[in-house]
Amino acid sequence: MGDYPWARESGDDIMQSYFRQFNVKQDAFDLFNYWPPEQGFLPNFLLPKSKRIFPRKPEPLTLAMLIASAQAGRWLYR
Repeated sequence: MGDYPWARESGDDIMQSYFRQFNVKQDAFDLFNYWPPEQGFLPNFLLPKSKRIFPRKPEPLTLAMLIASAQAGRWLYR
């Protein structure tokens, strides 16, 4: 993600444009791999177990991945 990550909404908009522009099937694409949920206002100990969010690092999303998937016509990565 680099030093200046995008908000998840911006990432979703950009990826949806990419899928449309390059006619890439997005069935295997999971936005949360690249923009995982962030902890909200309330700390985990105040939330029910089903609502707790534990921080995790996002997977890298590279230009090489975008190019390879565009050439294949479908998202190649899980």
